[in-house]
Amino acid sequence: MSTQTHDHQRYRRPAREVAEIAWMRWCALDQRVLAVLGDRIDKLRVPALGRDTSDAAPTKGLWAGIARTVMAYPAVSLVLAVGVLVLAASPLLGIRTGLAGVSTLPEDTSPGRPSPCWPTSSPAA
Repeated sequence: MSTQTHDHQRYRRPAREVAEIAWMRWCALDQRVLAVLGDRIDKLRVPALGRDTSDAAPTKGLWAGIARTVMAYPAVSLVLAVGVLVLAASPLLGIRTGLAGVSTLPEDTSPGRPSPCWPTSSPAA
């Protein structure tokens, strides 16, 4: 195998670094676009999505009802939301985490002896 580095290997960057650079460039571009367009930014539209012409918020439907209830009773909504989250996390409340080490091995295991489930001979080829 050759020890020469090829151009595509020399200029490879980790995916995280590429994503960070792209994000920084987008943030800089986004600020410039907003500075140039100002209030006219709302005149831009995505052709496939169309434009909603109604200025009023919907008054019917599930989410409209939930929003009205939350705005009318914020303290009750907060207690209910926290209760749902605690209930969802309840299986994790008794979790014990730790690092694997020598203390996690069975008592009859010694460093010089292979585990009983480990094959002692290589399979025949």
